Amino acid sequence: PPPAGEPPMRLIAAHFHCHAPTCLSIELFRCADQDGACMAPQLLCGEKALHGGGGRFGEDGFIAQPPCLWGHVADGFETPPNVSGATLFAVARTNSTYGHHGEMAWMQMY
Repeated sequence: PPPAGEPPMRLIAAHFHCHAPTCLSIELFRCADQDGACMAPQLLCGEKALHGGGGRFGEDGFIAQPPCLWGHVADGFETPPNVSGATLFAVARTNSTYGHHGEMAWMQMY
């Protein structure tokens, strides 16, 4: 929980970054901890890589990853999730079919 008198910490955006051609998806979970183990993880954000197939902004060999966004329900968004004091973890899935020098994934959350 947040310190007394502090508002809860809420996510408003999550954008994940990984590289083509191997990137398939990245997911962010909030854990319900029990004795240090992540039990019953709750999916907060799941992003699937959109692989380009040619054309403007869809070039072969490139990917796009639409972000997860939260905000005011009146504006069409889901309510920002409360992550105060929560354990978060991420899973990046990649495809090892094609040779690639190194693998990485990065998460940007606001």
